[in-house]
Amino acid sequence: GATSGFTSDLVVYPDYDLVIASTTNIVKVSEVADILPTVIAEILLDLPRSTIDWVEEIAVPAVKEYYSAVTLIAQGALLPPKIPNKPAMFANNLRAYVGEYSDPQFGSFFIGLETDNNKTTTLTYKYNELTSTLEHYHYDAFVATLDDPLLKYKALITFSADPVSGGDNDKKKRPITRMQIQELPAGVDISKKVFKKRRV
Repeated sequence: GATSGFTSDLVVYPDYDLVIASTTNIVKVSEVADILPTVIAEILLDLPRSTIDWVEEIAVPAVKEYYSAVTLIAQGALLPPKIPNKPAMFANNLRAYVGEYSDPQFGSFFIGLETDNNKTTTLTYKYNELTSTLEHYHYDAFVATLDDPLLKYKALITFSADPVSGGDNDKKKRPITRMQIQELPAGVDISKKVFKKRRV
């Protein structure tokens, strides 16, 4: 089983009256959790030892490779190419983005405004226990740092008005009503989900 921050495994060898329990507190645990009970069983049952060091040669390199990829994701490796000099539609009125954006399955994102000591105003977000500022990327797209206990990464959040039939005429006069999180790692279900604005 698994929950935030750790995974536990129970391996049963009924013919030998042996049960091996293991817990790990790292994200990428599958290789370690799969291999460790086998290594322990080999020792306890005095079985012929494998010529391969499963932990050092298989599990540890796999975990290191995973965390190298996670580091790149945290630096924004999954973000699309940035288009320079493309301001947000409401760059001079960030309050247009403020509000609660909700989805029946995933709950609510709260977009707010924060002003620092230099009187600089920045958009912020709150989703469950995750909070951070939004950094403008291009057009009505902003980068959010999702600092989850299991994985830290940058995600692109886009804002838009409700689509209208017959083209996108007079777009600037239409209020922001939708928020969408673009592709996230490992096909997270929340990717591409449209959150609709409920209130300001």
